[in-house]
Amino acid sequence: MASNSIDECSRLFTRRDAIKTLGLGATALALAGCEVMVGSPPKSLSSLGKDPAPGRSTVIDIYCGFGTAIGIGWIKLATKYEQLHPDIGVRITYAPTSSSGSGDNPKLFTAIAVDTAPDIANLTPFSTPQWAELGIMSDLTPYLQRDGLTAETFFPVAWHDMNYKGKVWQVQWDADANFPFFWNKDIFEKVGLDPERPPQTIEEVDEYSRKINLTQGGSVVRIGMVPWGPYGFSNAMFTWGWAFGGDFYDVDKEE
Repeated sequence: MASNSIDECSRLFTRRDAIKTLGLGATALALAGCEVMVGSPPKSLSSLGKDPAPGRSTVIDIYCGFGTAIGIGWIKLATKYEQLHPDIGVRITYAPTSSSGSGDNPKLFTAIAVDTAPDIANLTPFSTPQWAELGIMSDLTPYLQRDGLTAETFFPVAWHDMNYKGKVWQVQWDADANFPFFWNKDIFEKVGLDPERPPQTIEEVDEYSRKINLTQGGSVVRIGMVPWGPYGFSNAMFTWGWAFGGDFYDVDKEE
């Protein structure tokens, strides 16, 4: 996400007004991605930030919301970029999102409110329409056109999230399946299920779960699956809603 100065916005509101609106709207949109990375976590939060290389005529400010191996990966990318572009430095600030799953980023919100927003920041894709309407994101369409990047360059679902009202507002660099299905092969074997074959349908999910469930003396000692537990209540609602053919947004009505 690239930031805009408030003077470039077509709407007459302050950055503080925008932050208030973001805070109100985010509570209803709690769909967060989950990453599984291989690697050791950093020894300190200071290792998740990076100062720009000295003597550079231009400095790009990035707010990175990722810790562990992903955050370290961003620092490595920034260092490589500086090596390829000796006139440009990259500053990375560790700005984690809240633990609520809503994608809220207090440090980024504060920076926008006081007019010190970074040039680039991590943003959950579902926030794109709201942030674009508030005028705090830059239209990236001319840059993609300049570099020959089109819908064919990206996965269809990523291209869909990048666009809003005919313009590109953000560029996705990763994606996750909503959501991976994990199963315990040892337990599958114990209850007579094929450990190499996970359930293929919702009906099989129910069937397998009933076989795995175990009660002893009136107490539950093993349960196949907690339906409302896939990465939080809101994610469970979206996941099962889509699985059963539901939808949460009318594209034609834009509501």
